[in-house]
Amino acid sequence: MKYLFGLFLLLVWFPVEVAAQDCVQLVWSDEFNYTGSPDPQNWSFETGAGGWGNNELQYYTNRLSNAEVKNGNLVITARKESYQGSDYTSARLITYNKAGSWTYGRIEARMKLPYGQGIWPAFWMLGKSIFEGTSWPGCGELDIMEMIGGGDNDNTVYGTAHWDNNGHVSYGLSYTNPAKLADDFHVYAIEWDSQKIKWYFDDNLYCTLDITPPSLTAFHNPFFIILNIAVGGNWPGGPDATTVFPQTMEVDYVRVYSGTPPNPTVTGPSTATADDTVQFSTQDIPNATYTWTIPADATIVSGDGTNSISVRWGNTSGDVSVSVTTSCGTYDSNKLNVAVVKLPPSDPWYVPHTVGGNVNWEVVQTNNNMVSLSMAGEDLQVDYDVQNPSASPAIYYPFDGIYGLTTSSTAVLELKTEAGNAPSNMRFELVDVNDNVNTADLLKIDSPNDDGVYHIHAHIFGQNPDNIFKLDQIKGMRLYFNYGVLGTTGSGKFWLKPVELTSEDITTGITDLKSHQLNLYPNPVTDVLSVQLPQEGYGASVIGVHDMNGRLLRQFTTESLGGPLQLNVVDFASGVYFLTIQAGNERFAGQFIKK
Repeated sequence: MKYLFGLFLLLVWFPVEVAAQDCVQLVWSDEFNYTGSPDPQNWSFETGAGGWGNNELQYYTNRLSNAEVKNGNLVITARKESYQGSDYTSARLITYNKAGSWTYGRIEARMKLPYGQGIWPAFWMLGKSIFEGTSWPGCGELDIMEMIGGGDNDNTVYGTAHWDNNGHVSYGLSYTNPAKLADDFHVYAIEWDSQKIKWYFDDNLYCTLDITPPSLTAFHNPFFIILNIAVGGNWPGGPDATTVFPQTMEVDYVRVYSGTPPNPTVTGPSTATADDTVQFSTQDIPNATYTWTIPADATIVSGDGTNSISVRWGNTSGDVSVSVTTSCGTYDSNKLNVAVVKLPPSDPWYVPHTVGGNVNWEVVQTNNNMVSLSMAGEDLQVDYDVQNPSASPAIYYPFDGIYGLTTSSTAVLELKTEAGNAPSNMRFELVDVNDNVNTADLLKIDSPNDDGVYHIHAHIFGQNPDNIFKLDQIKGMRLYFNYGVLGTTGSGKFWLKPVELTSEDITTGITDLKSHQLNLYPNPVTDVLSVQLPQEGYGASVIGVHDMNGRLLRQFTTESLGGPLQLNVVDFASGVYFLTIQAGNERFAGQFIKK
């Protein structure tokens, strides 16, 4: 976020109540644009060992080898060395009785962190009352940044508050960065007013605490800043053979601002379809102007210059953001990524097995399992030899884009196995744009039928208990067989008709029913196609004709269905078509070639 305002520096800020519309001002900072020891007007050292209440292993010193300002940064260094009875040294700096203590505002530091097992850097604050007779945690503690190193922990920062409410109470959350926090500088900050404390990583809000309850009164008093690297302790544990020494925390600057910036946040949908009109908004700030940024092929149709806009979306995914300008400066929002999704070409949509004449399904390669795919007419044939079920053999179908299946969430599979030789188990799932599946909501076939005829298996994908799986952003389908702890070894084959995705709830009473193959003649056909049903006297029925891409071309409804049925297809282009009939809880399917 960019803050455009004048700099007003003081060594000590005597806290004042900041009105909601007061401009944010820099009231104190250390930019570390000098060399040598940390500025004694800003910092003092806390020294010694003894575990510091956490069974830490280091001895904190005031030596240059543990804390030195050079090349524009404060460098705190943790070393493995014998010193005053300890095996490690480091430094701990505080602003108490130096630069001062502060109540409310934005407190931030730009830092590059250390890494490794047992390494525990921190940028934090304590209530100054701890030096005035109030013990911890009654004084309050604000951990703006803590990291416990080692493995994936090297990517994760923690923001936490501690206080007393008839005993120690804490609240906090974490933020995980894609890359190691030691690889680059990042900005760690809190924004603190009389209502809330908010934690940010590079201006990404990841934690908010309401401090209005009476038990949190500690957070309405002055706090001072602390910078340190601990080694070992109750939380991270001790260093091990993988830990590299020395470890450094480089601090580019520490800054304290009065008030808190607006931090505009864009809200709106995370998906859109081409030519769809969608709304986005941010906070309504008095006397502010708003400059919106949207993808090049999208168009703002109303609200431009205000805090709420309507956008006609284009054909590409992209970010929506806004810059808010007030008399105090310009503030940039988050970037809300909006993915363009396709909708199924018809309802129902029969997803074709082939694209451009080639099988579009892919084998998920696993150790000691052989799988091959081929076409048997218009059905997919899967030949397998599974010797390692724990490797989860599967096939995967990548869509030609990202599809929104919120309203077409019923999947219908028609499967046939070899007579007397079915896979031990099967599982079908939808895969979203982030490779997530909804593990609580899958189509499981625990004992596939082995009578050698097609059976229907249907399931509605819609549950989303963890809000991680995105049914509105599906990129593919996956089918497992002979997998996991219930999978068995052996070889065989099965056949799959084109998967049907539909808005219709056809799961009631259809969990494993035989599907009926229609008798279609003449086939190939020139003008009139005759359809022979297994029997006469069906009730209300829906008849559909689909092309090879699954698009619905024709649909007919009838109150009663006898046989044979005749369809005029003289105006159909040459090609392969699917004919489906839904009659109550019975389904019929067949394919024909139009000359």
